[in-house]
Amino acid sequence: MPKTTKEEYQNKAEAKAAFMELLDDASIPIDFSWEKCMTRIAIDARYGALNSLGEKKQCFHEYLDKKKIQIKEENRLREMKAKDDFVKMLEDNTDLTSNMRYFKAIPLISDDSRFGAVTKEKVREELFEDYMRDLAKKEKLRERQERKDAMEGFEALLRVRGC
Repeated sequence: MPKTTKEEYQNKAEAKAAFMELLDDASIPIDFSWEKCMTRIAIDARYGALNSLGEKKQCFHEYLDKKKIQIKEENRLREMKAKDDFVKMLEDNTDLTSNMRYFKAIPLISDDSRFGAVTKEKVREELFEDYMRDLAKKEKLRERQERKDAMEGFEALLRVRGC
């Protein structure tokens, strides 16, 4: 609810904080011009928190810069989560093998919402290829271990039989 009575502020920092709060409460989009912004916020008493138009404009531009950084960080975190979820989806899918190609795997994974969360095809393909390389390494290690265990078992059997 907009405040309609003028408030007194102890110092410039408090007045600037009140003006920033006004911009935030008004949900000013990052593509707004100063003129458009003024039409939305001028009726609120916090508009008068800063005395000069220059201070108000400067605060407005600081607000936009902070908002752009915040949005960029939120998008970065959302993309990271989408990538992590995509890899988790690949791990969860038991039909995938290390020698499978991306375009052969698409029918197996494209129905999952985590597939579409990564919006760029090239990124999806790179994540898939990275996962397949890791899967191939794990399969080779498992095969080596199985072969080693089999040899040890065979040697133990030969010792038991006295060969």
